Amino acid sequence: MNLTQLLAKRIPTILGLFFLGAGLVAGIFIVGNGTGGFFPKASPDSTPKHVKMTNVNDSAFTVSFVTDTATPGYMKYGTSATQLDSRVGDDRDQLSGSVGEFTTHHITARNLNPGTTYYFEIGTATNYMYRDNNSPYSVTTAPKIGGSPEAFTAYGTVVTKASTPAKDSIIYVTVNGSTPISTLAKSSGGWAMTLSTARTENLQSYVSITDSTSVNIFVQGKDDAQTSSLSLTAKESQPVATIILGENNGALPTVNKRDNALESTLASPLPTPTPVSSPIPSPSPASQTPEVIFYNPAKEGESINSVKPEIRGKAPINTEIEIMVESDPVYTDTLETDAQGNWKFTPPGNLTPGEHTITISYTDDNGVKQTVKRTFTVLAQGTSNLPALIATPSASPKVTPKPSTSPKPTASPKASGSATIRSSYPATGSGIPKSGNIEQTYTLLFSGILCMIVGFILWHKSTSSPEYVPITKRSLDEELQKRVL
Repeated sequence: MNLTQLLAKRIPTILGLFFLGAGLVAGIFIVGNGTGGFFPKASPDSTPKHVKMTNVNDSAFTVSFVTDTATPGYMKYGTSATQLDSRVGDDRDQLSGSVGEFTTHHITARNLNPGTTYYFEIGTATNYMYRDNNSPYSVTTAPKIGGSPEAFTAYGTVVTKASTPAKDSIIYVTVNGSTPISTLAKSSGGWAMTLSTARTENLQSYVSITDSTSVNIFVQGKDDAQTSSLSLTAKESQPVATIILGENNGALPTVNKRDNALESTLASPLPTPTPVSSPIPSPSPASQTPEVIFYNPAKEGESINSVKPEIRGKAPINTEIEIMVESDPVYTDTLETDAQGNWKFTPPGNLTPGEHTITISYTDDNGVKQTVKRTFTVLAQGTSNLPALIATPSASPKVTPKPSTSPKPTASPKASGSATIRSSYPATGSGIPKSGNIEQTYTLLFSGILCMIVGFILWHKSTSSPEYVPITKRSLDEELQKRVL
């Protein structure tokens, strides 16, 4: 076999190996630079911005930020900068028990130790964690303060320019130069927060509040165009006039840095986060202990066909619990659970149709105040055939409606467990959605096998084709003579 014949036979194989090698090199380059579809790099759409730290007290702190597109958000934290072994999801995920996607993110770490430095980093739906110039952020919790301040709650409603509820907006508040506090707007656009638990700038005491105390409010909507800010007095914050995103704008004063050199203020957010590659799985809701169980409403967001429902549940036995129903007006009461831990409460007045939130607070055996919330919707009378659970005469505590506040936000939420009796419509399991699809998996598997078979056949044909024999003038003459004969 001469050289020409050898090359004619081997060229297809050589070309195939060349293209295979080129494809491998290109694939390694693409993956290495994080531009491949299966290995995405940090996308600007999911990169946290406007990162702020609020609600710093002796047992908790909150980190909030905004992303351009809806994505899960979570935080990893710990007492060592090199060992962030605790993880917590968005506050809404902690309530629902499932992972949601949001553009505004509000994440609270609870059950912390007083006067302790914690390090943290934040994550979204990428393989990256976000830090402060490749180092974790840090915060020092406040010292424990004896006693509780007199309750003072600010509340109001946030809407868009189209007059629709600005659900999931973040409301930031400072009181007379205090460290900032924050909360999320509910689906109705309503919000409420306890001003009296705000700490002074050095975190050593609660701020002092009178009717003339200056209150500064900044609202962050779902994008940079949907923000509002205003200044008013404490007296004018009960309630705050309806805030329209994009309006009510006014300059907010700058609050000084705290002793840990972090600017936890409205005007001065935390340093811009930088992505750090980390093979971290998608966030899951924080595990919670079902110390408080709601029987009615039995599940988050449940619809109730009664304007005066009997709210029932279970908590640690023989324990004093504080109950607050965020309505208009706000209803509060203090009850003691029985020997089985059962409790019940009926608002003394009718609840308006719409969304409401009930907050249960109690102090555990370690002296830590625990708080659990449950949101439910009251249906207008005559609009539903759902059965109504109303109070029996012995189940209606006598309380007078009064504007009140949510309990001191130093609590750790305990997830409501599944109800063991049916006092309302039973809750459905809301666990983490199962990923994957077996049909798609088999389709991709068989497609891959088919591609391999076709490739093998094409390769085999290219290597087993008959030898190529060059045509010379002599062989052509001989062929012509044969055909003439």
